[in-house]
Amino acid sequence: MEIIGIKCSGAILISLIRLSKQYAAYFFKARKRVRALEAATERLRERLSDVETRGVNVETKLDSPMRKGMQRRNEVEGWLKRAEHVCVETEKIQAKYGKRTKCMGSLSPCICVNYYMIAKSAAANCQAAEKIYSEGMFEEYGVMVPQASSEVPITDVSLTGTDRYRSLAVKFIRDEAVSKVGLWGPGGVGKTHLLHQFNNLFHKNPAFDVVIRVTASKGCSVAKVQDAIVGEQMLVKKDDTESQAVIIYEFLKSKNFLILLDDLWEHVDLDKVGIPNKVSSIGNYKQKLLLTTRSESVCGQMGVKNGQRIKVDCLDETDAWHLFKENVGTEIIENHPLVLKLAKEVANELAGLPLALIVVGRAMSTKRHPREWQNCIDFLQQSRLNEIEGPVCNEESVFARLKLSYEYLSDTNLKDCFTSCALWPDDYLLDRNKLSEYWMGLGLVEEEDIQRCYNAGYARIRELVDKCLLEETDDDRLVKMHDVIRDMALWIVSNEGRDKNKWVVQTVSHWHAAEQILSVGTEIAELPAISGEQTKLTVLILQDNHLSQSSVTGLCSFISLQYLDLSRNWLKTFPTEVCNLMNLYYLNLSHNKIKYLPEELGSLFKLEYLLLRSNPIREMPETILSKLSRLQVADFCSLQLEQPSTFEPPFGALKCMRNLKALGITINMIKYFNMLCETNLPVRSLCIIIRSKYSDEWKGFAFSDSFFGNDLLRKNLSELYIFTHEEKIVFESNMPHRSSNLETLYICGHYFTDVLWEGVESQDLFQNLRRLDLISCISLTNISWVQRFPYLEDLIVYNCEKLQQIIGSTSNNDNLPNADEKERKSLSQPCLKRFTLIYLKSLTTICDSSFHFPSLECLQILGCPQLTTLPFTTVPCTMKVIHCEEELLEHLQWDDANIKHSFQPFFKVISMNNNSAPQNFLDGLYAEWIYHRFEVR
Repeated sequence: MEIIGIKCSGAILISLIRLSKQYAAYFFKARKRVRALEAATERLRERLSDVETRGVNVETKLDSPMRKGMQRRNEVEGWLKRAEHVCVETEKIQAKYGKRTKCMGSLSPCICVNYYMIAKSAAANCQAAEKIYSEGMFEEYGVMVPQASSEVPITDVSLTGTDRYRSLAVKFIRDEAVSKVGLWGPGGVGKTHLLHQFNNLFHKNPAFDVVIRVTASKGCSVAKVQDAIVGEQMLVKKDDTESQAVIIYEFLKSKNFLILLDDLWEHVDLDKVGIPNKVSSIGNYKQKLLLTTRSESVCGQMGVKNGQRIKVDCLDETDAWHLFKENVGTEIIENHPLVLKLAKEVANELAGLPLALIVVGRAMSTKRHPREWQNCIDFLQQSRLNEIEGPVCNEESVFARLKLSYEYLSDTNLKDCFTSCALWPDDYLLDRNKLSEYWMGLGLVEEEDIQRCYNAGYARIRELVDKCLLEETDDDRLVKMHDVIRDMALWIVSNEGRDKNKWVVQTVSHWHAAEQILSVGTEIAELPAISGEQTKLTVLILQDNHLSQSSVTGLCSFISLQYLDLSRNWLKTFPTEVCNLMNLYYLNLSHNKIKYLPEELGSLFKLEYLLLRSNPIREMPETILSKLSRLQVADFCSLQLEQPSTFEPPFGALKCMRNLKALGITINMIKYFNMLCETNLPVRSLCIIIRSKYSDEWKGFAFSDSFFGNDLLRKNLSELYIFTHEEKIVFESNMPHRSSNLETLYICGHYFTDVLWEGVESQDLFQNLRRLDLISCISLTNISWVQRFPYLEDLIVYNCEKLQQIIGSTSNNDNLPNADEKERKSLSQPCLKRFTLIYLKSLTTICDSSFHFPSLECLQILGCPQLTTLPFTTVPCTMKVIHCEEELLEHLQWDDANIKHSFQPFFKVISMNNNSAPQNFLDGLYAEWIYHRFEVR
């Protein structure tokens, strides 16, 4: 035990000796430790000052590599706090060390302990200062903080009709699967108003760190978009777009953002701007782009998917009236009962365009007298909207703002195509084919062959629709021009209103100085008297009037005329005055009663288009045609049976026409048919009259390889008219899978009952056939064979007296030639969009209800007194309208009241009495069928 005690005492003694040495070291080295601490702290203070200076520069953009308004990074803030703490501790140690002099007279244990504690603290703080000093180097001193977007002041205009667009766009913005949304529509329709609403809705929404609004406008560029983002978010401005893109990208890449890009006119490369463009590549952030534009193609170019493109249309009648009344003021509207009536007329004239409704409404907000309102209507009907606006800044006027769309068209020709549409009256429906032909005649569309001309015409129409300068209709064959857009076009043509009578539409006034005149269907019987020669007029269109040979003598005054259309008039002889118009290059005298051509016609050596369609011409002198060497389109196609059977096509002269692109012609003898099959003429429209009742030469006739084997015929032939005395039309071939470009087939024949196919499939031969018209085929009882044309879009059946059922039941499919098992089971006309049934006295059933029309949009039924049911159990999803008479609607029978109720919104009743709509419709059909003008039954 004693030994153990000695060992323990020794161990304690050793520990005390060591501790004493340590204390003694701290006691004697306190001064050294404090001085080392002071040196380390001084170095730390210098670095602290540098970091603080950098931090100030970050916040004030003195030399910041990012942007002003940045906040110091949390890492830097933490280091500064730790460094400041060390400096404060050093000051405390220095203060304690400075008090030692007061105790220097004695070496008491207290003094020793103080020295020890000071030295120890100094050593520890010095170590901390050196560590913190080493940590004080940072690559980034600041972090970019998004600037909160500001609310946009929105006018108090109430666009209630745009609610559905706003709701749909908000739904897309909140959808994680959608990254880009596009609002597109014509100028002045309210797109910017909607975008401002989105800004105000989301600017404080926690879903987005930042909402950035950029107005692109015309002439937008990468640099312009960058400048807008830099200015709004206070980013550093760089001199080149590449460096600027890096800064913008670094700012946005790890944020939830919404970019609102307003009034975009062309594609802008988002990658070059610096906007993250591929969401999946930068993490799981909500990164959205919403743009507005006047062009759907811009949506596509910016990567907006079809389903996320929202077309913003004009307001409906109710919403338009509400907006107009709101801007006029109820006090004015209700001031006079007649003002209310006239104000509604004004609102209707503006056709739902919000910009026009607002501007005109405010201009009329001080007009209390009915005559002032009638004057406004007069101005609108004369396309003088700009004169109503009053003291409005020109740049903000309706026409000036709409004109931007016109100015941004790709070329001068396209601009001329657009303005040419304004020559047609308000609400006129423009057929795409006829509009293309119109542009060809004006020299605005020129290609190597006629099909390319039509393709180019369609492409131009598509571009104008895409730019919202033309509008599509329920019928995809037709387009129209919005009334205000048309007024703007006429304003452009008239040198912004300075030359009001430059174009004359639907009137016989002001012809003396006009450059273009159109009067269609106005029953003009005589041309107005023009004193002297009219040297400005280049285009004169007088379709569908009452002009006769004695009433067009004034034509010789229009010496500068280049384009003349006198189609569908009462001309019985060729007006020789036309032959004096030496500048003429387009002449249309179709649908008249002209029998002979004068020799003087050959003097029109500039003529490129000669259209004499549907005239009973008895002879076509080759001596005349041989002089018209510049002809590109010649159309003599006629189904008028007044034309004698001895009529001889002028093949000799036509073969010599090197510039001919398209030909329309009638064949009424088998020898001429054989001659045609051997020529290389670019036949586009062909009428074949098969008179086997009076001649045996057509007996057993079939369309064979001699016809469809001609490559040029197969390529160019678009319209085929067949008038036949035969019961059957036969298509036969030894070369299967042959195809043609035929788009329209017209069949007329009292004895015709069926179509036969021998060695050729109709799906192959007529895969491009889109329209079939069956005209006065009074022996037809069933046309189930139309299923042989699966790509048909239009089917018109007229005056087929014995027809009881259009398409037979399932069993009738067995009668289809070469029908295989698959075809027998097929009960569908998959592509049919428009189905027209007219004057079918015996029709009781259209088809069995098991037959489907998945693409049907329009059903028209007129003069079918025995029909009592429709072949539908549900409304086809594509259905838009059913035109019918009141009598049919009253006698229709329904198996289910719910089905009847679901169909009610689609019916549009047309009266056959005292109503021109059916007559005009049939008149148009007759014109296409090359018959006489329609006469009321």
